[in-house]
Amino acid sequence: MVKLISILGSTGSIGRTSLRIIKKKKFLNLIFFLLIKIIV
Repeated sequence: MVKLISILGSTGSIGRTSLRIIKKKKFLNLIFFLLIKIIV
C-alpha cells in the first residue's frame, strides 16, 4: 500500500498531464464525430 502511494506520488505530475492529454483526445474525438454527423 505504501509502495503504491509512493509510486503515485512520483508519477503524479505525469499522471495529471496524461489525463489532460486523454481529455483532449476525447474532446477532439467528439468534435470529429459531430463533424461527421453534420456532413453525413
